[in-house]
Amino acid sequence: MFSDVHLRNGQDNESLVNAIIEKFEELFNKKDLNIQFIVFLGDLFESRENQSFNTLKYGRILLERISQFGCPFYIFRGNHDSVGYLDEESYISVLYGDLLQNTDITLSIQSVTVNNINFYFLPYFSEEVNYEDYLEKIIIKEGKNILFTHIGINPSKSSSIETLWKKSVNINLFNRFDKVFSGHFHDELEFGNISYIGATNTQSFGEDYLTKGIKFLNFETLKTINYPINFKNHIRLELNLKEEKDNELIIEKIKNFKIDNINNHLEVLVIGDLRDLQPVKDYCKKEGIKFKDNLSDEFIGKYSEKMLLKVENTDNDIINSFEVFCEENNYSEILKFNNDILND
Repeated sequence: MFSDVHLRNGQDNESLVNAIIEKFEELFNKKDLNIQFIVFLGDLFESRENQSFNTLKYGRILLERISQFGCPFYIFRGNHDSVGYLDEESYISVLYGDLLQNTDITLSIQSVTVNNINFYFLPYFSEEVNYEDYLEKIIIKEGKNILFTHIGINPSKSSSIETLWKKSVNINLFNRFDKVFSGHFHDELEFGNISYIGATNTQSFGEDYLTKGIKFLNFETLKTINYPINFKNHIRLELNLKEEKDNELIIEKIKNFKIDNINNHLEVLVIGDLRDLQPVKDYCKKEGIKFKDNLSDEFIGKYSEKMLLKVENTDNDIINSFEVFCEENNYSEILKFNNDILND
């Protein structure tokens, strides 16, 4: 199974698709795997509003090639694959529905029984409007029941579905299933009977690139094995200025970081109180490495928005906890920024 490919403009879609196809070819040559079917858990595309010729072309090549391996191929959409979150149709079903062999593109609900295990396929629908309606329509059969889906699930068992994620459905709704495998979140995540399989490839810096790839599911243990694809990852080096005192030593670390991760997308993230880092910035620019610090305009903008939303509900305990956090992490500039907001 695989998920969250996110074909998009400005990305080397050809190399990405080729890397995925090559990995599938490798897996089908492993006779001991005994592959029964393939399932794609949504988000073939990045844009919800329109697709370029390039993304459509390589989306077709990818799905067409995988459908030719000779085993059943089940596909359903993610939240990025259609304009409307309430719709059953998607770019995938409209554009490729009649082109693929051995393939079932699920529009609403689909089920199949393999090796006495019942598998259900449920595409993305709006968490806030109609996903639960479709979920309730699934009729559970005797035996082991596995759901494949694409949705945000709140791990809290409380009655409020907004405890951790505003747009999510409650984990209690999935108690009927022995296991739930979902796309949507790009890093692997496990809680209860829920398993997010993670994206096929990294989409941004900060993701766990070591867990990206195609997953093989063992029907007996319900455990997965990850098979990484050979494609550029987004890899970040974090440097804490509380520990890193010398710019020359920092540059040396970055040089080694680049050597160890050649042919990947690289980012250096500097954390803590800033000093004159211009030589470091210049080196990163020369080497094509993205440089980012925790006091960048982007960071300050996001942080200030969150703080302004919380100001009216702020009490002394929250303020004190935040001050301790800033002091422990050497964030004196952010602490000053926070106090300026609170005292305004």
